[in-house]
Amino acid sequence: MTSASGRPPTTGTRHNPLAGLPAALTRCERAARGIDLAALQRAGLSSAARPAPLGELYPPRALMHEMSPDELYAGATPVVDLQLEIPLDGSLSPRGDRIATYLQMLAREIAFAAARLPRGIVVRSLRVSGGCASYLRPNQIERLFAQLRASLRVAPGAPLSYELRPSFAREAGAHARLDALHACGVDRLELSLCSLDERVLRQLRRGYTPREVHQLLALLSARGDAFRFGVAVTYGLPYQTLASWYSTLAQLTAAGVDEITPRVLISSAELGSSRQALPDEHARLLMHLMARAALDEPGYRETACGRWQRRDLAPTADETLSHEQHNVLGLGLGAVGYIGDTQYRNVDDLAPYARRLERNVSPLAAGVSLDFDERVRRSAIVSLRGAGICRDEMLERYGFDAPVQLADEVEPLAMLGLIDVERDHLSLTSLGRLYVEDVAARLASPGAREALQRVLPFAARRRHRAPRTDASLRARITATA
Repeated sequence: MTSASGRPPTTGTRHNPLAGLPAALTRCERAARGIDLAALQRAGLSSAARPAPLGELYPPRALMHEMSPDELYAGATPVVDLQLEIPLDGSLSPRGDRIATYLQMLAREIAFAAARLPRGIVVRSLRVSGGCASYLRPNQIERLFAQLRASLRVAPGAPLSYELRPSFAREAGAHARLDALHACGVDRLELSLCSLDERVLRQLRRGYTPREVHQLLALLSARGDAFRFGVAVTYGLPYQTLASWYSTLAQLTAAGVDEITPRVLISSAELGSSRQALPDEHARLLMHLMARAALDEPGYRETACGRWQRRDLAPTADETLSHEQHNVLGLGLGAVGYIGDTQYRNVDDLAPYARRLERNVSPLAAGVSLDFDERVRRSAIVSLRGAGICRDEMLERYGFDAPVQLADEVEPLAMLGLIDVERDHLSLTSLGRLYVEDVAARLASPGAREALQRVLPFAARRRHRAPRTDASLRARITATA
């Protein structure tokens, strides 16, 4: 039996989330025996969380410097992806009037950017993210979208995404907030979830319970097809076990979540004060394999960028955070973006953010304009995180044959089973997604690696031994299209 949206009804505790665990565990252990974990470790690769991961930010912030906002905005492409940040900052109390004040400052930044961007610029997609986005009242949601459309040209039918907190359903007026989001054109809701295990959530002090997550899933299921709903869920957490990880995934699939993105914990900052009982390298590998075992069976398909989507849904274009064809305009506290050939970030403290905008000064904290080599490397890193590197596109855009000119970096990664090399395409393998941070660091420029060396010993400081060269692989990498 399914709901109007095609999702099964949320059955709460009636569903046994561990029913398929023995078979999934057998499948994972069999797959793990075919992976040479020792070779990966000898090569200096680790999937452990680190103090300052690259994430989607390249070059790293250590290479950024002060720059003029006029210099930044002048290079924007005619079409941009807009990212608005409404973070759960310690200074933003969801119960007081500080969110209202922050929204006033955000409206000023939107107007500031709109006045400096090239005329006729079009927003092709919009994403509102951050922990405090859930706390906006219906009238604040409506005003925010009205201000956006008054300042910037949003393309008709542009996908609009909005992030919710896992505890959203317990907030007073949750139904009215969803009504307002739907009326404003939001068609996708996103949720970042640690776990559905009570112990893990308690240790990390995440401020929500599994029951509240199920209440949110039921609330959204009752809305039918009004929203597509995606969940990013993390593994490699303190006190997390294979059983609790499998249970979390099984509960999400039983609820019929539209899209599920498993991701390994990459930033130790997310741990807060919890540093104990972290899964080791072998356990993280099994958890990575467990995600495929748990999601491959119950009606989901894997997309090119590691996201799992329900098979009965129409495929959507795989997204990347930023690329040169369509720049990312990041606005808000701590926002990051990429315009022209410049990666930038905003100040991430509320007081200076507000002071600058009160004086009609940009909250831009720092940026870096990329030279040709950095642009190519950034494009390769971002593309690998998404659907992969298309050789023809790189040649057309840069006159750069990525497989040939990055062969010294690509070949060892391919030998380790982290990158799949085809004649006209390079992509991360499933295993490569577990080690995506170290893959990105290996493709970084010498200057970026030097900056990472101070904070990221896993990829830059540790000496590693490259695997033995395979002549046939080298031929495939360097073969002309």
